[in-house]
Amino acid sequence: MTPDVLPMAGKWYQDIDRKKVFQVLSVNQDEDVVEIQNYDGDLEQLSMAEWNEMILDMVEAPEDWAGPFGELEPDDFGDAGV
Repeated sequence: MTPDVLPMAGKWYQDIDRKKVFQVLSVNQDEDVVEIQNYDGDLEQLSMAEWNEMILDMVEAPEDWAGPFGELEPDDFGDAGV
């Protein structure tokens, strides 16, 4: 675990308490909002205060990072899956 883990768009994190893996989609400094997508595909917006209360680890992208898009074929992702 790394204290004071900063949200970075495109990076993957694990919420230790909820045991959920998610990717940060965007960080809006002006509005103090972090938009994330959970591995299961659910989207959430967190305030920076909520982000700072979470116990997080930065993790590698899951091997099957396209989990929420299970019905798609690898070719459907173009170069994004590489």
